Amino acid sequence: MKMCDVLQANVLLEKFPPTWSEYRNHLKHKKKDLNLQELISHMRTEEANRLKDKEISNPHISFKANLVESSTSSKNRFQHKGKKQFQKNGQQKTFKANDGKIQKNKLTCYCCGKPGHKAYQCFQRKDQKNPPSQLTPQANLTEQEEIIAAVVVEANLVENKTDWILDTGASKHFCSNKELFQELHEAPDGECVFMGNSTTAGVLGKGKIFLKLTSGKTLALNDVLYVPSLRRNLVSGSLLNKAGLKIVLEADKVIITKNGDFVGKGYVGWAVCAQHYFCFF
Repeated sequence: MKMCDVLQANVLLEKFPPTWSEYRNHLKHKKKDLNLQELISHMRTEEANRLKDKEISNPHISFKANLVESSTSSKNRFQHKGKKQFQKNGQQKTFKANDGKIQKNKLTCYCCGKPGHKAYQCFQRKDQKNPPSQLTPQANLTEQEEIIAAVVVEANLVENKTDWILDTGASKHFCSNKELFQELHEAPDGECVFMGNSTTAGVLGKGKIFLKLTSGKTLALNDVLYVPSLRRNLVSGSLLNKAGLKIVLEADKVIITKNGDFVGKGYVGWAVCAQHYFCFF
């Protein structure tokens, strides 16, 4: 069922986050009903004004996409701020500098139920061959358990497992077509992703895909998760930013560049909420 532009705009308007409630009320009291394109244009203008106000109030903040720090170092920096740590008898203790309370980190393995280590360090796992002292976490794993999220696009989309969508809300690259992988390795049992509709989907593998863009250039996507139940293939916009690619959304198009050189482009599809844009290659 296809909705008219005005109805789509009203649905999108109700999806605004709480920080946009005042602006949402302002748009609701307009005499003229906005269509979808007009609403998106208003959103972009408002978002640009808010970013400009933040730059004026705090000139030290940089919003350049190609200067994003790695997620692991950023998390660790904020986790250890205001805390002092020391090692004693192989156990890590944490002191908070503010309230003077002492807290001891407690980790419990959900494989064996014993404290002191995580599941990937457990020697009782079936796929574990080395003792815990020799285990080294993979380079793409953070110290805390990582939540992998994918965003459901439109519920009534016709399935197409060859198209790719640039999604600013996805935390990883996702592909549902096994034939598109250049390299594919089997994923651990039980690995899953969290969908935007509060469901989960199983991950069957991880590998590399070479995405051929309309510009004739090829974009190499690493650590792509193979999720057969997805209806569309998703490219994570945040991961492209971390790789040094700049993404610009304007005039219903997405332009991707790196160091000023053109890489590729796509067109903007329908956004299901105010903070996520979907662009089709």
